[in-house]
Amino acid sequence: MKTRNCRGLPALLALGLVVALTSTAAAQDPTIESQISATASTFQQAREDSWDLYAPKTFDEASRSLAKAQEKFREGGEIDEIRKELDKARTRLAEAARYAQIGALVLTDAIKARSDALATGAPDHAPDEWKDAKETLHEAGRKVEKGESNDARKKAAEAESKFRKAELKAIRVDLLGTARQARDAAKEAAADEKAPRTYAEGQQALDAAESTLKGDRYQWAETKAQAQAATEAFRHAVYIAGLLDRVEADNPVRFEDHQRQHEAVLAQVAKALNMQVDFTEGVAGAGEAILAGVQSLRTDRDNLREELYETASLADSLSLTLMRVEEKKESVTAAMRTEQKRRQDMRELEDLFPADQASVIQQGDEVICRLYGLSFPVGSSEIQPQNFQLLTQIQRALRIFPDAAVVVEGHTDAAGDDDLNQRLSEGRADAVRQYIVANMPNAAARITTRGYGESSPLASNDSAAGRAKNRRIDIRLTDLYGGGTPHQDAMR
Repeated sequence: MKTRNCRGLPALLALGLVVALTSTAAAQDPTIESQISATASTFQQAREDSWDLYAPKTFDEASRSLAKAQEKFREGGEIDEIRKELDKARTRLAEAARYAQIGALVLTDAIKARSDALATGAPDHAPDEWKDAKETLHEAGRKVEKGESNDARKKAAEAESKFRKAELKAIRVDLLGTARQARDAAKEAAADEKAPRTYAEGQQALDAAESTLKGDRYQWAETKAQAQAATEAFRHAVYIAGLLDRVEADNPVRFEDHQRQHEAVLAQVAKALNMQVDFTEGVAGAGEAILAGVQSLRTDRDNLREELYETASLADSLSLTLMRVEEKKESVTAAMRTEQKRRQDMRELEDLFPADQASVIQQGDEVICRLYGLSFPVGSSEIQPQNFQLLTQIQRALRIFPDAAVVVEGHTDAAGDDDLNQRLSEGRADAVRQYIVANMPNAAARITTRGYGESSPLASNDSAAGRAKNRRIDIRLTDLYGGGTPHQDAMR
């Protein structure tokens, strides 16, 4: 039984089974040590799936009971007392599982923001903001445990905002901290006065980094390059200021030494280029001569590249015909393989659903999973626990076609007001999408929703059976392989 890397409600179902298996193992295994180990493993998986955030109070109580059982075992306590604490831990964990089903829907965005902030080192770089956001998230979890869903959503939104602020501050500290330290060192060396232009270049690059980060906090690469440029400019300014200090402190002979050192560096560069330069016109004249030499070498390099390209083009043209023959052969073979895969995928998809729960319909290059077995309370868009298994099968269907675009379509019967039915169909489609995204976050970008109200019936609304058939959720999969059918891809 693997539950690793599960997230959201599939993890809840999987861990619920783990808890049941743990209890069964405990009844069969006479060693209390194995019972403790199995329960601890279950807790570890629950923590990895964020149950301590979804239901903080209940999970904490369960953890304390487990800790007591472990302590009593280490101290050689009574077996009955150890079992009693383990039973408490399992009972509290089962309660936490129920709360986590709701929390996985309500707190998803806040927990995603928490993960992003953690990745930027917010606990270290923005400790106060991180602590505040974490406490607010725990409050949201406690609201879930109290059944106060509306208050939980408000607190979750507040926690998400605070985590984003902590993330932004951490990014600023991490990327811009070194540049700011270099600026402080430059000011301390009076480089803003002794090397004003170089110092101004550093300040300009630092301002640009700040502006980029303010516009889009995820432009890390550009912000990093700007911050590095600022750091280099500030350090260069410090060097120039130090050089000025040494020249002012030394006599003219020492100044001549500094000048000759710089000329010696340029002379070495010229020698590497097989050139001779003189400094009768100063460093600038020698530098221009070296630059001209470098440009000449670049021209020679470009000419050699062009000749090499022409030679390679001739060789390519001789092999092109053979390659095309091989490609045609491979395309036929690939077409056969991909057509076989398409049929296999469709068989796997059809086998997922019992006939009384859903049907799979092919319409050209599209596939519709029609969920007859997905029911909602009258006038409500709330997902019911009895529907979890069917929606889990839908997630498996999406994994069969990981590149497909997905549209969740809501439909109602003709009973009631038209506008109400339209809103109800949209709300139910959104609820199904939220459930799927909570368990498959990486699929969020490819899932959209549409509500059709009563406008697309499958049967007559004059009978109860017809109305029941019209009340449905359709999962429409398009562009199944992210660029056409497998056969088309192979023949391109």
